[in-house]
Amino acid sequence: MEFNQANHSSVSGRSDIEFWFPPPPGVMKLNVDAGCFKDDTVGWGMVVRDHRGVVEFAVSKPERRQLSPTLTEALALRWCL
Repeated sequence: MEFNQANHSSVSGRSDIEFWFPPPPGVMKLNVDAGCFKDDTVGWGMVVRDHRGVVEFAVSKPERRQLSPTLTEALALRWCL
């Protein structure tokens, strides 16, 4: 439930608006994210979903490093691809 709530956002109190759009049938969609934390840790992760929104693969990786947010996002993309 917590995962699903994190993947749905609301605008002006409406919770029925989804910001994830499915790919065409037969295509997988890769979503990537990264974060920097106060304890000099960064983390990145990805979720791969099919055209129905079914999660086919998901993984995350924390790493003890101090990086800028921009570099963290770039490294997340490289790691996930």
